[in-house]
Amino acid sequence: MSKSKMSRREFLAASAGVAGAAILAACAPKPTPAAATEAPAATEAAEATEAPEPTVVPATDVPEPTDVPAMVNALGVTLPADALPLDQQIWRGGFDAIEGKYNDYMRSVYDRIASPWWGQEQLLWANTDWELQPSAATEWSVSDDGLTWTFKIRDGLEFSDGTPITAADFEWTMKYALSGADRVFDFGWFWNGTIKNSAAAIAGEGSAEDLGITAVDANTLEVTTEAPLPYFPQMAAMWWVSPRHVIEEVGEFWSIDPATYVSSGPWMLESYAKGQEVSWVLNPSYKGSRLPYVNRSVIGFASSAETALAAYLNNEISQYSVGGYSATASPADLEMVANDPRLSAEAHPKPELVTYYMGFNTTDDQWPFKDNLTLRQAFAYALDMPMLVGAVIPQLAVPAYNMLPPGFVGSKPDAYKDYYAYDPDMAKQLMADAGYPDGAGFPKLTIWVRDPSAAVSALVQAMQKQLQDTLNIELEIRAADYQTFTDNLKHEEPLYVVPYGADYMDQSNLLGIWKSVGRHPWANDAYDAKITEASSYLGSPAEREAMFDEAEKILVADDVGAIFMFHPLTIWLYSANLKGEYLEMNKSGLFTGIDGYLTNLYFAEE
Repeated sequence: MSKSKMSRREFLAASAGVAGAAILAACAPKPTPAAATEAPAATEAAEATEAPEPTVVPATDVPEPTDVPAMVNALGVTLPADALPLDQQIWRGGFDAIEGKYNDYMRSVYDRIASPWWGQEQLLWANTDWELQPSAATEWSVSDDGLTWTFKIRDGLEFSDGTPITAADFEWTMKYALSGADRVFDFGWFWNGTIKNSAAAIAGEGSAEDLGITAVDANTLEVTTEAPLPYFPQMAAMWWVSPRHVIEEVGEFWSIDPATYVSSGPWMLESYAKGQEVSWVLNPSYKGSRLPYVNRSVIGFASSAETALAAYLNNEISQYSVGGYSATASPADLEMVANDPRLSAEAHPKPELVTYYMGFNTTDDQWPFKDNLTLRQAFAYALDMPMLVGAVIPQLAVPAYNMLPPGFVGSKPDAYKDYYAYDPDMAKQLMADAGYPDGAGFPKLTIWVRDPSAAVSALVQAMQKQLQDTLNIELEIRAADYQTFTDNLKHEEPLYVVPYGADYMDQSNLLGIWKSVGRHPWANDAYDAKITEASSYLGSPAEREAMFDEAEKILVADDVGAIFMFHPLTIWLYSANLKGEYLEMNKSGLFTGIDGYLTNLYFAEE
């Protein structure tokens, strides 16, 4: 998802390896400027001399300076002086679109097309330092009891068809997303237990009108939460607005046809060719704060890495990623980037706030992991994840020892390094203690893997073999697409491999998804209680962090909800003439990646 103020220097140093070091080494040092020479000092003893008569130079015809008209795009934004003409301000995505059914983020996250939020305005957004910025909401505040948040909606916002956008539209959109028998928002669990009565609405046991969301007037949105949630404004950056008047007339598939697509954000849908590309143009009706320079965006659908790289090298696309969320790169890719002067100059190593893990289904009676901590511990001791990660995806990942990735607020990976370190003898003994001596009687199980890259598939295969060799069991692997995987996660998947990336910068995000009301088939009452307590705590930040530490220990060590695999690193390549804030390092000296709306990016004269 989803398709988020931290220091990640240590992570970069540990993760980048050959790629990062070689990229930096490939940059030639700047020449040392020649030393300046001092002019002889004048002395008071110097004799005065008469100034020579001035020389008269005949006048010549010098053209009068002319003003070059500024370039202004469809949003009324004046481009920088060194920008290329508007017809060359086209972002071409690197074959990274996702095929799906919807282009409405508040309808589907997992079955979406491309980047659906481009055409939707959100309440708030975060800059390169993960600091919240005004978007549709210009200011926000909370009541003394921490339960009611008030968001002031910007004046003058409107949909691309001229319909005004008010607080009532944000109210309706979230109520539409979290309740209603005619549709199911597949990301609804993210809000479960946050907004008042959200759990009942998502479960189909309450109505939309019961939700704690009220448009007080056209410019005031009030949200009441189940408990104090000091991080709620960060969640509000995941709250987009959809056009009620269009959805009620056209239906749920309004968002995939340019003829019915109505935008609330800086972009609007220009065309959509299924399986080929999706293109966006600026929405001239947009009156918000997310103002791109780029005039058009064309994003191609998934292609082979070889095709995408060739397109990048031929300047046909604006970006190409080496590695990343799915750890797709090979050692040859790394060597290519490090040794090619152009590619090394255009490379931006970016640590991902993402964690891959293999989870256990402990909630369904049909699987052996329920009520069998000893069995889960046996699996944990049987895997040498640092060795496997280093062998299969070197330089593009670091081993994961816990859920919070290095650089994320509150992350303490070293605190968990010694839990379940590889010990095959211990694994075999625990397997016997769990009721399966030398694997006897253990059922043949399947490891489900969500939409894996070749590298992730290779890593899971290595894990499969090590588990089989150590525990004398039989395991199969099943690769599944996003929707199939998500539909079956709670019941049909005894073991599953999946990543999760940060949505906002608070432990409640990456740890909160493990609550029993979240997406995973793992439940622990003590964990739920501790996460709930920490998430709502309004006291000392240090005490709040200690609560999250206790919860993470339950997940990682005490109850083994999953075996944590790795955190990926992406090396992004961007066109040399692309400029803007999001190509610069943040306050922590890190590259955080291109902003989803292409804010402040433009193509410059070379």
